[in-house]
Amino acid sequence: MAEQSNRDNFFKLANDFCADLTNTFPELGEISVNDATYEFCKVNYPKHFFNILYKNDEMFVTSPVELLPGVDFSPLWKSNISENTKSVIWQYLQLILFSVVPDTENMESFGDTAKLFEAINEEEFSSKIEETFNGFAQMSYDISGISSENIPNREDVENHLKGIFSGKIGTLAKDIATEVASELDIDAEGITDMKDVFKKLIKNPQKLMELAKKVGDKLDAKIKSGEIKESELLEEASQYMNNLKDMPGAEGLKDLLAKFGLNNMSKAQTGAMQAEMGRRVSKSKQQERMRAELERRNLEKAKKLLEEQQKPVEQPEKPQKTKRNKKK
Repeated sequence: MAEQSNRDNFFKLANDFCADLTNTFPELGEISVNDATYEFCKVNYPKHFFNILYKNDEMFVTSPVELLPGVDFSPLWKSNISENTKSVIWQYLQLILFSVVPDTENMESFGDTAKLFEAINEEEFSSKIEETFNGFAQMSYDISGISSENIPNREDVENHLKGIFSGKIGTLAKDIATEVASELDIDAEGITDMKDVFKKLIKNPQKLMELAKKVGDKLDAKIKSGEIKESELLEEASQYMNNLKDMPGAEGLKDLLAKFGLNNMSKAQTGAMQAEMGRRVSKSKQQERMRAELERRNLEKAKKLLEEQQKPVEQPEKPQKTKRNKKK
């Protein structure tokens, strides 16, 4: 039932969007909206999730950027249109995004963008979603024909996303911060204020996505190869969070780090964060002990089997021949 409601909202929004587009860009001609349009948007919009959420103009720099079948938005965006027209387009894109997202089945639907959910803090994410939906309340001034009934349910959208990305939001934040310093050739010891660096990155989700993917791939490879243990990684992250407050310029960094999943610097959340880290470290160590015990048992079995195979085969004793007296 919910999916049908999302589809109904989509068709209403998409039809109005196409009508407004052809009004502004007559050269586009008539744009039809059907089931294929819905499937197209369901596949393509999640991949642009953070670009659309944060209204990132840079997504239109390269072409093509098809957000409707056969419609490249890159040249449209670069044409001589007003800021108000751009604002209306962003609102339509966000509404369509939130209409199709609840029908996505898994995190793979988001492509590489899925890594960004590991790079942004859950509280910051919720706040941004709420801010965006609050902005829809002012839509009536910009978009005619759209009522509150056509606006997707914020809680449904947020809960669905949290369900898909359960346990992953913010997990790469610390390593992304390290990777940022390396990528931008930053002298960490000479930094007193990281605000400008993080402000640039928050405006460039594509760059952040690349960093998140790079860090994630590195960590996965190291854990799988046995180079690092998950428990050690968690302990290191916990220690990092505890020590960060002593770094020069940390006070000015807190708000910006919140956007990267490190808002646990706040006093109210430090205890909860440390407790959660402790639970995860304990669980990870328990799993590692179980794996080590299993490996030990398997090794003992293999050793015992090898010893059995290397034992010399004992030859059965030959029966002694009895002497018979010859008859004279």
